[in-house]
Amino acid sequence: MSNTIAHLAVARELLKKCPNLIHNERAYYLGTLAPDTIGGKPDYKREDKKKVHLREDIPDTKWLEPELMAIFTERVNAFAQEHIVNESDADQRDFNIGYFVHLLTDKYNHEIIRQKLLKKTIERGVVSSVWEFYHSSGHGESRHDELEALDSYLLESYPKLGDLFSELISKEVDYCLPGWIEKQYIKNSIWWWNNHYLPRIKEQELLYLATEDMEEFITYSVREITEELKGVVIQ
Repeated sequence: MSNTIAHLAVARELLKKCPNLIHNERAYYLGTLAPDTIGGKPDYKREDKKKVHLREDIPDTKWLEPELMAIFTERVNAFAQEHIVNESDADQRDFNIGYFVHLLTDKYNHEIIRQKLLKKTIERGVVSSVWEFYHSSGHGESRHDELEALDSYLLESYPKLGDLFSELISKEVDYCLPGWIEKQYIKNSIWWWNNHYLPRIKEQELLYLATEDMEEFITYSVREITEELKGVVIQ
């Protein structure tokens, strides 16, 4: 799934293409980051992340299989109906739209970036199978992470994206999705971004992917997400 800055990059480009999508940019962008802040839950478990990403019983290695993708799509559409179409609070709706965009961005990251990375690591003999790839692609403190390297590239290449992120995490957390992502989870994640994530990704370098892969992914994701938003958010 996409890392923090990649999510923000897709959300930002989507808003450029659809400027009337939302009215509260802060709520929207916080929503875009929100699902991954489940890691800030005090008693966080792997199952929590699966739940808030609507991926329960959908393993990474099989997500692209038609039957499981259909289940995910049904869940995403149900989320949109309940938390966007039926949401009467405008600010909360914008947060939820951001959340929705995050879920779809993860899908396209899995379809494009993850598959390219898998192909290239197998070609170079780094891993020999899909299972080995996913078991070795964690986010340990000293482990190379290609997705973090892509985030580092985005921050270096697009200063305004870094400014946006800095502004988001420098203010009081004023939005959340009760029952899914609480404000404290976001606050805890902001601390982690500042003290661990941002310093760490500065040392990451691309080993397998090219910067063009990220640019293509952003363009593709924005186009596809725009289509998925039609009839749900964009009338």
